[in-house]
Amino acid sequence: MNAGGFGAAGIRPRFLADFTWVGPFPATYNAVNEGQTLADPGLDLTKSAPPLVALMQPFTYTLSITNSTGIALGQITLTDTLPANATFLAASDGGVQVGEVISWSLPGGLAPGQAASFSLVVLPAASGWITNSDYAVVAANWLTSTRGLPVITRVAPLELDLAQTAPPYAVAGEIV
Repeated sequence: MNAGGFGAAGIRPRFLADFTWVGPFPATYNAVNEGQTLADPGLDLTKSAPPLVALMQPFTYTLSITNSTGIALGQITLTDTLPANATFLAASDGGVQVGEVISWSLPGGLAPGQAASFSLVVLPAASGWITNSDYAVVAANWLTSTRGLPVITRVAPLELDLAQTAPPYAVAGEIV
């Protein structure tokens, strides 16, 4: 007889689950100035920038890609869309601007374990926050592109100090 309605001869199925978090959150989990890989862990993408810059002072984004797939990756393309309130100034290693997108190409790809870094120099056009979140890398023989987390930089307004000097006294008719 089936006791309690669970399985034959009153045997109840048991479901055990053991969940263990493996590893800490990435060091940049709460950082506002460094992004890490969101998608495919085999093609790693990181991006960094200063957390605070002054208005109208150029600053540099550094993008790094690492092939940790275990296979050689061919024809790699890295793209980064300029964020709002940032003006393109320069890109390293043959980076090309087309509209708002900066692209780099590695026609020879990356061997397993090999890494490459690129830089992008921008000029902040307004005070406030610049959020750079639209950047990705793709390889011709890898199924998915890898996107990065947003990188946020605070742009401080210009500080203007005015000072006025004059002699402690003036004689009538004297030009001060």
